[in-house]
Amino acid sequence: MENRGVLGIDESNHGNFPEIYVAVFSFNWNYVKQAQNPLPRIKIESIDDFLPDDCEFKHIIFSDQFSEFHVDALKTIAISEFISYFMIKHKRMRRIINDGDMKRSIRKKIDSNLSCFKVPKIISRKNADKIYPVVYMADRIANYLFRHYSEDGLIKPYLNNLITPKFEDYQSLLKTA
Repeated sequence: MENRGVLGIDESNHGNFPEIYVAVFSFNWNYVKQAQNPLPRIKIESIDDFLPDDCEFKHIIFSDQFSEFHVDALKTIAISEFISYFMIKHKRMRRIINDGDMKRSIRKKIDSNLSCFKVPKIISRKNADKIYPVVYMADRIANYLFRHYSEDGLIKPYLNNLITPKFEDYQSLLKTA
């Protein structure tokens, strides 16, 4: 089977704070096969029970500390951080599937941020979370994390899955007047 991984990315609460991005990584290419019918919108009650053993996830929570950034900059930061983390950890990634459109300028900034890597092919597609299982998993986990964000204790078990971008690393992406 394929020995390079796939990364699915989605977000919850787009354009508002907190905005939560989730990436699911797997070497299982069955999660890239397009579903014949739209994948169902279910509320998961446990990430551990939902996520298959051959997958792992990371998430980023953008609080209002990042309100100075345009939504495109937040997407650039999230995707750059996820690619960097999983490329360093696994060294082999073949494809990234992102839910939603991606402007060319975002892709150029990602390539610039990650000039030390050969950035894999990125597929950005509206409603990818209804078509690709790897993106669907990211969507459902993002939804779970958003629903439980303010409830003490429920998100704490997933702090090990949290990536915290350094504000100063992305100052060049700040909104300009």
